[in-house]
Amino acid sequence: MIDAKDMERLTRGRARAEMLRATAIASIRSVHELALRVSIDPNVVAQFLVAVTDLDMLWSQFKLEDESVLDFLIKLDKTSEYSSGMQAEVRALISESKAIADGLIPKGADALDSSCINSNFAARNNQTPLAPSTTPPQTHPT
Repeated sequence: MIDAKDMERLTRGRARAEMLRATAIASIRSVHELALRVSIDPNVVAQFLVAVTDLDMLWSQFKLEDESVLDFLIKLDKTSEYSSGMQAEVRALISESKAIADGLIPKGADALDSSCINSNFAARNNQTPLAPSTTPPQTHPT
């Protein structure tokens, strides 16, 4: 039997884990919302591609806190309050976001970035010396 002090500690731990899990879900949802906006607002593509890199970390954070919530519910004998479908829902948001990002990243020949080729060509044709000249300046007879 759990005494009142342990019950209070477990209840606070559960509340904390639920808040941290909700924060991870909110972050995942915000990335997903950006993913959905990409097709109608190309101005968010760069922001989305940066945000999508956080999804693996956010998934790990979500799983950690979700497991913590489950542990507290087990200790409080309230396992019926656990939302077993939440992991699948969150995973679907992540998968869809990553699929959209994958579609935005060029593949194969399209991925060739010619800017480095162009900058190397320009550098070779731009006769800027790398070291100071060792030839003495020419003097004109006066």
